[in-house]
Amino acid sequence: MCVLMKKGWIIMKNLFKKIVSIICVVALLGSFTAFAETYKDIPNDWSKEGLVKAIEAGLLNGDGGYVRPTDPMTRAEMGTIMTRAFGASKVADISMFKDVNKADWFYDYMGKAVAMGAFKGDGENLRPNNNISRQEAMVVLSRLFAMESDNLSVLDQFSDKNKIQDWAEAGVAAVVESGYVKGSDGMVNPEANITRAEFATIMSRMVGGYFVTSNMFTYPEGTVINENMVIRSKNIGLQNIVSPGIIIIGDGVDGGDIILKNITSTGRVLIRGNNVTVDLTTGTFKDVKLLGTGITVKISGDNIENLDMGEGNAVEFDIVGDATNVTEEVAE
Repeated sequence: MCVLMKKGWIIMKNLFKKIVSIICVVALLGSFTAFAETYKDIPNDWSKEGLVKAIEAGLLNGDGGYVRPTDPMTRAEMGTIMTRAFGASKVADISMFKDVNKADWFYDYMGKAVAMGAFKGDGENLRPNNNISRQEAMVVLSRLFAMESDNLSVLDQFSDKNKIQDWAEAGVAAVVESGYVKGSDGMVNPEANITRAEFATIMSRMVGGYFVTSNMFTYPEGTVINENMVIRSKNIGLQNIVSPGIIIIGDGVDGGDIILKNITSTGRVLIRGNNVTVDLTTGTFKDVKLLGTGITVKISGDNIENLDMGEGNAVEFDIVGDATNVTEEVAE
């Protein structure tokens, strides 16, 4: 495992292995030593890597020197992690729900989680303090990452597949089919409460790193990044990347410009942000999906195989972007 901060780019496991392998060894020892001192209960087992990565990325915080890896995760805790992961800033009005109040530590986080579509509530309650089951967590993740699957046969590998609720089957199948959940001893344990360590591990598989500052990140021509990437602030550019995964323009991108220059995307570009101009005039893109609103997408006319514009968005043809407020950053 390696976690580095490269002027706004949090680099996770397997990114640029050959380029930064020596640096990774140093960072590995330093990171684990620091967190062993800060948190008293980080276990030395399968969950250690995911927990450390979640903490490094700012998704998971401890309390009084403990990160509580084996505790079940509540809906409020999951909502908090997802809003941090996508940089969400818009807060929905949740005053109509009886089980939340403004004095709660999670009030704004739950408002953001509702705004981004993670939770909907039942009209009267959001159940923030309830533990969240594994199948519920997988449905939320499939929703936020816009993953869909009609291949329910992927669930045949689990001996307890019949315990998956009908409403959760497609979401669980999507997360399993994408390789983010593997199960244990031939079971997926859909009804069990998901622990903080389990969720941190899933998130570490789903996101390789986060772009968090306004820069143009230029990589050597043809650099392959297999992991999913999240852009979570405006006026960011990526250049010269081959991406078979998902490039996510997160909810925190509100206004400004995003430039994807000379990108070969064989996976998906998922635009969750709002009121943003996204320049896709160079490179090729297999699948571009817009979930936000007020988005302008600039394309060259025939370089996108599938384009789902959503609602309230616009497309411009053959216009080369030249966004302001974006400085040049060379990634080594």
